[in-house]
Amino acid sequence: MFVRVIYYAFAACLFLAPATSQAVTVSFQGGPQTAEVINFSSGGFTVTATATEDGATALVGQNQTLGIGVNGTSINSDSISPSNPDLEILILEFGSEIQVETLTLSNVSANDSFRLFADGVEVDSGNIEDRSPGQTGSVRDVDFSSLAITGTIFQITNGSSNNDVFSLASFNFTAVPLPAPIALLLAGLAGLIVVGRKRII
Repeated sequence: MFVRVIYYAFAACLFLAPATSQAVTVSFQGGPQTAEVINFSSGGFTVTATATEDGATALVGQNQTLGIGVNGTSINSDSISPSNPDLEILILEFGSEIQVETLTLSNVSANDSFRLFADGVEVDSGNIEDRSPGQTGSVRDVDFSSLAITGTIFQITNGSSNNDVFSLASFNFTAVPLPAPIALLLAGLAGLIVVGRKRII
């Protein structure tokens, strides 16, 4: 009987163990359209895009080539200054926790920089060209895979006041597996032991 309990426990662990997640890419190219909320889906995941400018609700703009931006198709910091911040923030909300792998930014020019926030905390920033070595042109893949950035709500904005202008073409990520429900596993084992004892009696 004890061997049978161990067998069922092992089978339950295998069944409940998190599977290795496959990378999913959400493309934001399409439209064109402009709205306060735009929903995207890929690989069973839904991403909701919203935006703010100077702390107020702004429009998300979508373009077939560039992707999405704020009040148009770019995240633009043309007017950043202490008196007129004009800070545009693109917000992406996922239905469950994910890990950022790669952001593809378009319309990138020299010295453009970014800031990335996960669940309200700044997790990375830098010059887009520096973060995409060996790449040329206006479309750049910025790799975050080594940083293990996770969350459900991500904010992307410009990094400085030197006329940063870029768009978000796609977002590559993996799902963060939920931990195995240990309490459920223990309850199942207890149930197996009780049933086994009743059969013996």
